[in-house]
Amino acid sequence: MAYLKECSNKQTKWIIASVASLILVCVIGLVLCFTLQKVTQPGCEQDAVCRPDADMLDYLLSLGQISQRDSLLVTWYHAANSQKEMWAALNSNIMVLEADVTVEGLNTANETGIPIMAHPPAIYSDNTLQQWLEAVLANSQKGIKLDFKSLKAVGPSLDLLQQLTKDGKVRRPVWINADILRGPNVPISIEINATR
Repeated sequence: MAYLKECSNKQTKWIIASVASLILVCVIGLVLCFTLQKVTQPGCEQDAVCRPDADMLDYLLSLGQISQRDSLLVTWYHAANSQKEMWAALNSNIMVLEADVTVEGLNTANETGIPIMAHPPAIYSDNTLQQWLEAVLANSQKGIKLDFKSLKAVGPSLDLLQQLTKDGKVRRPVWINADILRGPNVPISIEINATR
């Protein structure tokens, strides 16, 4: 009887030690996972070229994507607006993504004020600016150019970019563009009033 009691105590001690060890290994694993995730997320290493207002060529040079300060070496993906186009661009060897920003339902009764990725005359999209930025920032080191097609999209978009920058997520140059003059052969007005 005493032997069984002693065996039972030893088994209990081993079970407790095993469970404690397993919990410790899991905690260490989680800490390492979160630490390594922060270290290995795509991004820029040199602060001078990692700011949103940094020079795009310096940024691409720092990543080794171009060999000299020559903009002719830079490759672009134009109109990476929809989810499909965005992912095609992200999965390519393109260096910079360009996408168009407007407001959902622009100038209709359904206008929401939410910045979306669409080129006029389109006013609806399967991709909001927030979704687009989150995907691009989390899955690539590609440069970003945002082409604004509506003045209404500028304010909320800049607010979003400012928040993402404060959160440390925007670690690359972001070019902002808007057409201020009507171009030739443009059937609709998409120019932005530069004085507003």
